[in-house]
Amino acid sequence: MARPSLLAVVLFVSSGLASSEIASLEQVLKLTNTEAAAGHPFHLRAQVTLYSKEATWLFLQDGLNGIYAGEAKQRLAVRPGDWVDVEGLTTAGGFAPNLELRSIRVIGHGPLPVPVRPREAGQKIPESANVWAVVRGHIIRAKTSHTEERTRVNFDLELESGGTIPIRVGTAAGCDLTRLVEADVEMHGVYGTNPAGSENRNSDQMFVGGCEDIVILKPPEEGWGAPLADIDKLLTYRSGLHYFDLVRVRGTVTLARTPKWFYIQQGRSGILVEPIVQRSLEKVGDRVEVQGRIMQDDEGKRLLAAARFRPAASADPIEIRQVTYRDLGQPSFGGAFVNAESQVVSRDITPGNVVFGLQIGHRTLTAELALAKGEETGSLPEVGDRISVTGVARVHDSPAEGHYVVQIETRSPADLRIVKRRPWLERMDWGRVAGLGGGLTLGLIFWVASLRHRVHARTRELEEAKGRAELAREQAELASKSKSEFLANMSHEIRTPMNGILGMTDLVLETELSAEQREFVETARYSAEGLLTIINDILDLSKIEAGKLELEETVFSLPRMVERAMRTHRLAAAVQEIDLRWEIDPQVPEQVIGDPTRLSQVITNLVGNAIKFTKAGEVELRVGVEGAGMFHFTVRDTGIGIPGEKQVSIFEAFSQADASTTRRYGGTGLGLTISSKLVEMLGGRLWVESTPGEGSRFHFTVKMSVITGHRDAGFDVAAPLAGEAAPRAVPELNILLVEDNPVNQKVALRMLEKEGHTVAIAANGRAALARWERQAFDLILMDVQMPEMDGLEVTAAIRRAEAGTGRHVPIIALTAHAMAGDRERYLASGMDGYVPKPIRAEEIRSEIRRLWRERRG
Repeated sequence: MARPSLLAVVLFVSSGLASSEIASLEQVLKLTNTEAAAGHPFHLRAQVTLYSKEATWLFLQDGLNGIYAGEAKQRLAVRPGDWVDVEGLTTAGGFAPNLELRSIRVIGHGPLPVPVRPREAGQKIPESANVWAVVRGHIIRAKTSHTEERTRVNFDLELESGGTIPIRVGTAAGCDLTRLVEADVEMHGVYGTNPAGSENRNSDQMFVGGCEDIVILKPPEEGWGAPLADIDKLLTYRSGLHYFDLVRVRGTVTLARTPKWFYIQQGRSGILVEPIVQRSLEKVGDRVEVQGRIMQDDEGKRLLAAARFRPAASADPIEIRQVTYRDLGQPSFGGAFVNAESQVVSRDITPGNVVFGLQIGHRTLTAELALAKGEETGSLPEVGDRISVTGVARVHDSPAEGHYVVQIETRSPADLRIVKRRPWLERMDWGRVAGLGGGLTLGLIFWVASLRHRVHARTRELEEAKGRAELAREQAELASKSKSEFLANMSHEIRTPMNGILGMTDLVLETELSAEQREFVETARYSAEGLLTIINDILDLSKIEAGKLELEETVFSLPRMVERAMRTHRLAAAVQEIDLRWEIDPQVPEQVIGDPTRLSQVITNLVGNAIKFTKAGEVELRVGVEGAGMFHFTVRDTGIGIPGEKQVSIFEAFSQADASTTRRYGGTGLGLTISSKLVEMLGGRLWVESTPGEGSRFHFTVKMSVITGHRDAGFDVAAPLAGEAAPRAVPELNILLVEDNPVNQKVALRMLEKEGHTVAIAANGRAALARWERQAFDLILMDVQMPEMDGLEVTAAIRRAEAGTGRHVPIIALTAHAMAGDRERYLASGMDGYVPKPIRAEEIRSEIRRLWRERRG
């Protein structure tokens, strides 16, 4: 049978769809997320089920196939019910494929699809979800977030059919929260998924255009009939009260810094209150009665949410709890009004805020004071002063076993009373005193004598140091060699079983599974990919430090690369209710010469960090031109910010601004280190500007050569990235797979057979050489580290046998060795390609395709 021509149409392996153009949502949703990320073109028709101009959501549906079409760059002239003709490219979503629109045109209008009713008997929801639906339930919580441009509100809905899901509302305009919270409602919107990253489905959620899509079936009860509870009991283990219980408490307001929340206290215990209507109280000291639901904050501590409050005629007197050295070891006073006598060890003044570092014994805590605009700070405590601080304690978990971070929120400068100033001798400006008294001359005499003594001592020290330096150099070289060997072995030993885990989970996911089984397997794959990311970060850093990371020089579209890098974060931002945007200066050229992979890695690291550390507001990337061939990137967020004293150390390996962030936000602390070193290699620099509580701006510059050209705007298709051209087909090949691990044999065998190739297996190097001598193969996939005869020895024997015959069988290294220089070493040994483990279907497919193109010219 004749082999297919190289000009044959390329087929999508997993779905059997022609790559010329995808024509339906059903075909899009048959792709895996990895396949969708390749940017396959589509031209299809579907119906708009939800479009929010404020939130820029756009959902499309055809039959029971629904999809998230992403944030529109500009406001569209569409409305729910419109049938549209759309074109663009597929892209990966947080769980299932998404669409990246390039053009959209209204072609008609009709009634919305018959809504599904999730979690009801007999209702089947597609795995990808994102379908028009109606749900009924009871609203138990409302959360409002504000940006400069708009206000958003989200609800927690307790479903009639059981369970609780978050409701995302496109606009808060017209939402009367007092009529919605604690009401029985019916909601109309798009029922979607809440991704947890890396295609892992965390839970369900629903998108609603606005409060006009919420029908009140039973309004909230007006009374205050919830049982009256004691705050101290509410916070106690075995209190008999549970999450989501509706309770009523009385207490005195102890802190009300913003309208979003306030603290109340009864006796010796206090609790955070999150009101339905966010408005300021008249003053601290108000006696109030609060009715709300028991919920938890990000660290699992109890609070009262969805709360209503009213003045109370009386309340139990509050007790100010004294914090001692022993209390800091096991604090039980979170949310309570406290007092602590301590030493000031640091003071950080930023616009609108002062943070004092305090010490009791060898244990530390902080105190924060909000400053009014223009408020003077001259009378505030200084470093070295002993003070008595009063305020509301907030206790955060710390990664160190048995250790906590204690923060005291103060109400005014009066809460920071100076008990004892640091000694006046330490506070005196002795330089000025010496100048006024003529002591400068005497000081110079002593200084000269001291200098002579120091010179002699320093000479002796340098001689001793020279000997120590020589010994240290030899030890450092030995340590560096040991480190490289350790990392190489670690990489190999971890990647080999990881190849089996990821490969087999991919194969299982391609079989028929129940929803619960699929969720379990995808969770396992997500965890394995998380471990692989950490390994790759460590190896990247090792390559950079060894000077063996090489940059590529290729022509690519800078605007297109930026857009694709940003769109990978859009669902993560949507889940956290963060606005994600990017702006490219018109002076930025369409095409440049540089390394798109490493530049995209830096952008991804910085934007991913910004989203991770931002609870509300926005994350923005700006790209501009700074001189000839120099480009300036700025990533801005409205997150937690970074203290001034930490803004240098965050760029050090394994370092974060606060050790407690490791548990709260995750991460190894390598991302900024790698980004900083990559930017330096790209001819630029990376720096940060940040204010705690307000956000951060990470700036970096890179140098790239410019190719003149005009950049179009709007929905026009941008120039493709290098290497994005549609791949040519590879015929069915006769392949020899050389692999000693039985699990890895199964993984590679299934991947290759799905491509239509014929595969023979050799379990070691000697068997491979014997098999090659008996039979001709189109390609050999060669493991490197094997018993009896390794892959390098087999390759050398094959190349010696081929010498003078005109034959050359392509050999691809299939190895867990992924350290700096490994690829080059294998290619220099006579191999033609390299795929590191764990192998993925797309990587091995791409390397085979590349070799086949080179072989055919």
